[in-house]
Amino acid sequence: MSKRTKIMMILGAVIMAAGFVICIVGAIISNVHGDQLFAAKTDEGKGYTYTFSGQEINKIDIEAADATVNIIGGANESKIELINFNENFYSFNCSNRLITFKESPDISSVLRFWESGFTFKGMRYILRFDRTQGEKTINIYLTNRDYVKNFTVSVGKGKIAVEDIGTETDYNFALTDGIVDMNNIHTTSVISIAAATSSDMDIIMKNVSAKTLNINAAYAEVKSETLSFGGGKLSIAHGSAQLDFIPGSEYFKMKVNANGKLTVNEQSFISSFEYKKLPEITDEEPDKDSETTAPDVSNITIDGRELAVYLTGDCFADIETETPQE
Repeated sequence: MSKRTKIMMILGAVIMAAGFVICIVGAIISNVHGDQLFAAKTDEGKGYTYTFSGQEINKIDIEAADATVNIIGGANESKIELINFNENFYSFNCSNRLITFKESPDISSVLRFWESGFTFKGMRYILRFDRTQGEKTINIYLTNRDYVKNFTVSVGKGKIAVEDIGTETDYNFALTDGIVDMNNIHTTSVISIAAATSSDMDIIMKNVSAKTLNINAAYAEVKSETLSFGGGKLSIAHGSAQLDFIPGSEYFKMKVNANGKLTVNEQSFISSFEYKKLPEITDEEPDKDSETTAPDVSNITIDGRELAVYLTGDCFADIETETPQE
């Protein structure tokens, strides 16, 4: 063995020893600061937990493929759990009043880090391209004190479940197929669900109120109990919509065009239904000096190519006189 080879081997051993020491020091420092280096076991699999203050977060933006996202209010601590995701295939950031999670579909996308925004996470993950076991899940917990202005969630073929939140929050959901389940949600803002290419989609709403509700789906089965919204558009090409409707505004116009079965408080209509509740018109001229403005009238449209619509609500009690059966 030449002298040069011996020197190179010694130098390599020194570098490896130094790296080992640095790893140990890093692990100790991370432990002291409460940083999680590796996935920990949970009831749902292995994952990471990050705490945050909802009072400092304007938006949570989630983009994942074939995953479940649970957004749960009334928790003891605001936190986000990332469970059963391969560390090499996603980026996560919590800064500047924004939390983002973006999953990459495959290794080729990760390697194009200059295009996708992915960054090198460290040598501890470089050889861990094995298949992660278990359902990919993101759990977001919020205390009653915390408030997030906007949730934007895209999950491909997956599930989005939201419960027990009463803050002024925008909900923007996008799916290919799957389930949206909202329970005990009250917002004076917008709920928007997009599934433009869906073929197997369930939307369930129980005790939900919003200023505006928008649904755009190729196929969806919508079921609701105590659903209140002021205005919006439900465009569902195929499927059904069972709406237990409570008007979210005093005055509104509703127009339904559907080529499937259409009932309003169990009274049948053919293809279309219109209902209006408008302010009374008086003969008095408006006072030019008055600051009183005309009341707002919300617009609600429900459209479907082959959509069965079942409307129920006390607001339709007078449909026999307001809208005759065709």
